[in-house]
This record gives sequence, C-alpha cells and structure tokens, in this order.
Amino acid sequence: YDHTLQDAFSRVLHKLIDSLPYLEGLLNVFCSNTSCPKAFLFDIRSRLYVATDASPVDQATHNLCCDYLQMLNSFGPLYKSAFFSPTSVPYRATNPELTSTDGLSSLNGNTTPHSTAPPKPLNFPSASASLTPSHPGTTLTYHLVTPHLALLALLPTTVYDMRRGLVEWNVVWLREGVREIWEVEKERCEGDFITA
Repeated sequence: YDHTLQDAFSRVLHKLIDSLPYLEGLLNVFCSNTSCPKAFLFDIRSRLYVATDASPVDQATHNLCCDYLQMLNSFGPLYKSAFFSPTSVPYRATNPELTSTDGLSSLNGNTTPHSTAPPKPLNFPSASASLTPSHPGTTLTYHLVTPHLALLALLPTTVYDMRRGLVEWNVVWLREGVREIWEVEKERCEGDFITA
C-alpha cells in the first residue's frame, strides 16, 4: 500500500481550491522563516494535502507525513486533556446564581436561558517526532491549524530545538492567515448563494 492515490486526489483537489495561491504563499513564508525544507497543509480526516510550499513534492516525504497523520488520528483521541473535558453539573449550594428551578432543570439535563455554559477554549495541539533512522537531523512537526486542517512540516532538528519559539510564532501567524482566507472564502460563497 502506498499513498499515490492520496497524492492524485490531492492534485485534483488543488484544481478546485480558488485560494490555493494564497495558501501556498503562506506556506512559502513559513518555510523561509523557519528554514523548513517542506511543509504541507493536510486535511485531517482524508489525509489529502490541501496545499504545500513551492518545493517539489517528494513521494517519500509525502508518504511519511501521511503515515504520521494516520498514527496521530488513530492514537490522538486516547490522550485528550482533562482540561477540555465537559464540566460536571454545577452544585446549587456553590453556585448562588442558580434558582431552585434552574438547579433542577440542569440536573435533569435540560438547559435554561439563564444558565449558559462557558465557551469552550480552542485547543490547537502539536506534536513532533525525530526522524533519526530515515532522515537524520530532521524533525517532523504537526500543528493543528483549524479543527480540520493540520500543518505538517519537516524541520532541521537543530532549528526545532534551538528556535522552537520562532517556529511556534510562525505557526500562529500561519493559523491566522488561514483563518482569514477561510473567512473571505465563506463570505464569497455566502454572497454567491444569495445572488443565485
């Protein structure tokens, strides 16, 4: 089993994405700022790469990134943080804002307009793996960009170890750029839907 089918579907997907040059531009800036030889923006579920930087796609690197993403998808749910788990039902004695009817309805599982849950904080996990046997001196990093897209980048291990803050800052910058592109595309699609 190889990943040539995913690579072929990714190339078909590239023809359908209007904002592909902007995503590639963001990845090119990320690669130049972090000394990264290759970066991919992957769809998490399908493992298709949505965009990549300007350097040519090496089949071995693509296969490595697909396998790493599959491994993270398989084992990631096992390591969810307790911080992001649903909170328990509030106890009426410790929460004076709840009236007796609000307390009963929340215990029954019903929600009332008076009781609002705090907004769930966004969690953008990241992971890294040293590729010593196959690519000595290289680290493969994973950074969640949106709930459906992840950045996978090959970085020199020395750069990743010594300049991790710079890498993280560039990931935040890339995440903001992708979010802005997504909002513009969403507005454009909504505008097309209204005029049609």
